[in-house]
Amino acid sequence: MFTALSDRELRWLDAATAEMKTVEPDTELVRPESISNQVFVLQAGWAYRYKALPDGRRQVLNFVLPGDFMGLRAHFFGIADHSIVTLTDATISVLSAFDVANLFQDFPKLAAAITWSAAREEAMLAEHIVRLGRRNALERTAHLMLELLNRLRAVDMVRDRSYAFPITQQLLADTLGLSVVHVNRTLRKLRVMGLVEIDGGRIFLKDVTQLERIAAYDSSHIGGKRTPPDTEKQLVDIEVERSAHRIARIR
Repeated sequence: MFTALSDRELRWLDAATAEMKTVEPDTELVRPESISNQVFVLQAGWAYRYKALPDGRRQVLNFVLPGDFMGLRAHFFGIADHSIVTLTDATISVLSAFDVANLFQDFPKLAAAITWSAAREEAMLAEHIVRLGRRNALERTAHLMLELLNRLRAVDMVRDRSYAFPITQQLLADTLGLSVVHVNRTLRKLRVMGLVEIDGGRIFLKDVTQLERIAAYDSSHIGGKRTPPDTEKQLVDIEVERSAHRIARIR
């Protein structure tokens, strides 16, 4: 949670996300060069963002997990620059992009939370660039597994250092910039080293400390869950000022 929300903000959030629908795997939620007035929130399941080249090769940008927004960039840029596709059965909430934009005026703390979410995605993309550009295959794979562990732990989807792992070797290859053969060899090496086990659609990280050493992993890009004190004070001041204006108008 980025910051504590008021009852009024929680009521808006509950109402805004009340419209939900369930979609099947491989459902395209955002299409490149499309224009949409909708924003999605993933409530359950997995999805992923990717960009494709004309010859069909693709690069997975990141994975979308419960609580993440989808489609913000398409709305604010005026056009989508990437694809978002569901990886599993998924439940999504559909919001009006215009209602989301109005948050900056009506609910500044909610708007700040969305901005924080976008900033965290930017931080993860920066890590992904380093992962692809400077880490070897073993380091890339360990780093991604640890990042997913930390992200899923934040939404209570980790059990005893294990989590659901619906990512195929082909999708893992498209994420890590490797061939499927190289991914297979890397997973086998991690298993032989006694660090990772994948079984029954779940992954078990058996030695997190050693994986962190291999990947030179730092979770600071996704570890912050609370508002910095100065930002919290600014948000409280804005809310107090807005409440005073509302009372003055009533009088």
